[in-house]
Amino acid sequence: MEPDKQQPSFALVDLPTVDKSASQQHIKNDRASLDVKRRMLNGELEVFATTLVALLTDHFDSVDWFSWEPDVLGQEVEDDFGVKMPIVVRDKIWALVSSLTTDRFYNDPLFFNHVSNALSGGPTPMQTFEPATLDEQAWAVLEVRLSDSGDNGELEEFGAEVAGFVGKTLQEEEINPFPPLEFAPDISKGGFGMTGDPGMVSAAFKDREDRKNSIQDMLLQNVERLHQELDVLKIRGDSRKERQRTTR
Repeated sequence: MEPDKQQPSFALVDLPTVDKSASQQHIKNDRASLDVKRRMLNGELEVFATTLVALLTDHFDSVDWFSWEPDVLGQEVEDDFGVKMPIVVRDKIWALVSSLTTDRFYNDPLFFNHVSNALSGGPTPMQTFEPATLDEQAWAVLEVRLSDSGDNGELEEFGAEVAGFVGKTLQEEEINPFPPLEFAPDISKGGFGMTGDPGMVSAAFKDREDRKNSIQDMLLQNVERLHQELDVLKIRGDSRKERQRTTR
């Protein structure tokens, strides 16, 4: 699946109107917030893993849930939100959490591939190998990098095996490394099997540049959409702490 899915519409969010009292607006805002979060968690609104993790971290008031078993999180979400999370949502959440809490994304090619599939909403079969596309790999690197700055604010480096894995995908598409995949080995010196015909060489070069540009455009669009999703989460008010405060 391609990462740049059609942007979900948030027009259905029932935001408070200015002619209501402050208390009525607060109640309406809370209901709208809870409805949006339910639709994100049940997969009706297709959102990025970062948005889902931010939603849950805000709701549980910490990242302690990172250490929970998946079934425990599923039950807590069902109890608090009244929805079941589909596999694609659970896979997104745990793919990002696992990438942030271990170094496997940076050092294990199979894990890297699994995360690349999951963060793009694609199938993540454990029994078979589903090669992630270049688009999916690029988005996975960018999304994990956006959340993972390391203990000292520094980005973790990719190991040789993952770099080689990405380099092989680039080589198959005859594209040189580009941000955020600049850590992959540069295979430009191989010539990609070009012929000596100047016209064919020029056409092949243009095709590769167009492909690279389309991926980078997709990344920019995804980041913009991610910002929009996180902005929607600002209409919150249903965290456990907030509910406890208002029900006393």
